[in-house]
Amino acid sequence: MGWKYAGLALTAGVVIAFGVWLLARRRRLGATGLVFVAAASSYLIPLLLPEMHERYFYLAEVLTVLAAFADWRWVLPAAAIQTAGVTTYLAYLLDHSVFPLRWAAGIALAGGLAAAALLVAGLARDRGGHATTPPG
Repeated sequence: MGWKYAGLALTAGVVIAFGVWLLARRRRLGATGLVFVAAASSYLIPLLLPEMHERYFYLAEVLTVLAAFADWRWVLPAAAIQTAGVTTYLAYLLDHSVFPLRWAAGIALAGGLAAAALLVAGLARDRGGHATTPPG
């Protein structure tokens, strides 16, 4: 039971800290930046919250693909969440695991960390308010 409250506290802390950081930047997000924030948030929040089911990652699966079209660096988080999602859906549909679900969770975690790093690095680089577009 303590892990549940720790997960809730961790998630609340991450969301509040990120919100404060976004407000402290005092810069508007462009359309691309909004997609990146939405993709990372929809990925990280269910990843951090306890007792989340794979269906809660559906929005992250869609938004990370959109983010990957906006910036190629988001391909890793998009591929990670797609891989984790497909393996969990297959385990349910086939009634046996075709891929160890612990590995799928590890892949999802790696993708979530990559999404967070890409978001923070991209917004820190953003000078003109139009968010993270690749250089050149």
